[in-house]
Amino acid sequence: MGDRTQEREERLALLAVPTDAKALIVPFAGRVQEVLRECPGRFGADRVFFVIRRKPDERTDQPPLSVVGALQSDGREINDPDFLIDYHYLGEIGALDGSQYLAGAEEGVSRPLLSLAFALDETTRGIVLLEASPGSRALEKAGPELEAMVAESLAPLRRAYIFDDRGEELLRARRQLEEIGELLEQRQLEIDGLRHVVEEEGVLHEGVTRYHQFITRDEATQELIGQIERVKDTDLSVLIRGETGTGKELLARALHFGSRRAGGPFEVVPCGSIASNLLESELFGYVKGSFSGAEEDRAGFFVRAHGGTLFLDEVADMPMSMQQQILRVLQERRVRPIGSAETIPVDVRVIASTRGDLEALVRERKFREDLMFRLDGFSVLIPPLRERRDDIPILLDHFLDVAAEEEETRCRFSESAQRELYEYSWPGNVQEMRNLVLRMVIESDRRVIARKKVQPLLTRGAEELFREEELHVDGDQLTIRVPARDGFNDIIAECERLILVQALKRHRGNKSRVTQQLGIPRQTLYNKLERYAIMDDEYLEE
Repeated sequence: MGDRTQEREERLALLAVPTDAKALIVPFAGRVQEVLRECPGRFGADRVFFVIRRKPDERTDQPPLSVVGALQSDGREINDPDFLIDYHYLGEIGALDGSQYLAGAEEGVSRPLLSLAFALDETTRGIVLLEASPGSRALEKAGPELEAMVAESLAPLRRAYIFDDRGEELLRARRQLEEIGELLEQRQLEIDGLRHVVEEEGVLHEGVTRYHQFITRDEATQELIGQIERVKDTDLSVLIRGETGTGKELLARALHFGSRRAGGPFEVVPCGSIASNLLESELFGYVKGSFSGAEEDRAGFFVRAHGGTLFLDEVADMPMSMQQQILRVLQERRVRPIGSAETIPVDVRVIASTRGDLEALVRERKFREDLMFRLDGFSVLIPPLRERRDDIPILLDHFLDVAAEEEETRCRFSESAQRELYEYSWPGNVQEMRNLVLRMVIESDRRVIARKKVQPLLTRGAEELFREEELHVDGDQLTIRVPARDGFNDIIAECERLILVQALKRHRGNKSRVTQQLGIPRQTLYNKLERYAIMDDEYLEE
């Protein structure tokens, strides 16, 4: 009964029957039961059957028959009635209108039979078949009465049959569409695979530049790559500017591995996350026994990058003490490990990146002007992804290919999902796109990722990014981007929370410096940290 009920509900949903009309609709089997229940007592029948006879199939002479209901005289259902019915007899009388009586003991029929055939629709006929006990004459003259009884129920019977039949057709059509959809999905995946092969050969996506792992079709970014090509084999320092997630480190790696230094090391210095007490040892290394715990010689970043490239990641986050020491090394091209009496010559090409405004930091005396000039031998600006709309489709395809290799599952986006992704502003730029695509592929239980799966992740990604990033100081102006809220107090709270997190990041969790910068009492700071549930991992990098 559970499966029948579910199928019934599916048909109602497919046919979009109004709620107030559903109560008037009785399934065809229910209408049949109403007819069957009346017959035994009214006509003295031992058994009663309701049979459907459909138009014969073109491939066979035999019409398909289906017993949809059968009862005994005591009202109990007959669950397997087919063998009780003479198939050939039903085929004969099913083609005739009106009631037909057969006394029994004739033409292979052992019981008296009364049958009534009528049209349910243009191709289907219903048959009511009554059986009496051997020798009974109860059905002999009951034909007109049976016709009258069925006539009263004929209109609702036909409506119920058509309703159920159309529902079945719709269910079959839906299953066929699902099968076609799966087939199309498979074909699309095959096409995507071929597209990937063609792209690798450089035929498709005309105008796309692949500079090592850096991919773009945007004219301004292609011009930027052309500039990088002209300086790649020089020792000129390069400063790469751009918002968070635009691919600054990726471009730095492309510059290194495309240069004559490609055979040398590529060392990344995370400028904002080296603790002050470890700064000197991380940059310049140390010799065994120079301090407690120095059990062996250890080379610093500069020595490890000898002959290759040193990448200063987010140089604007560099503390002043670190700026002074790096400037000295860049000037002298030599480093002295902690505990050593000798200096070591280093040959490194320096590439730096920044999401901040170095000129503004220089004016605020938070960054050394002489170091900025040292680093800014050649400067490039990577446009944000919202200004590189042509890159969005090719980057989405690229990250789907990456996900296919990593997760061994090839997916694609539905057309509506693609539109959402194309129109999205991508505040986290390429890095946000990579993370979201990989996440959607991992979480998807189908090979086609639907729009409803995409939207929540886009909204969540934007809100998290706006909360943790996008606070800029430009001279006397402060620019903040926060999620839109309905209430004034909620908007103010978002701004206040963002300012606190950024200040804690800037001072690496030093709350005394934060209170000095913001001009608030220490207890006020603690109260706000508790109020906004600001945790250590939001501003302290591991």
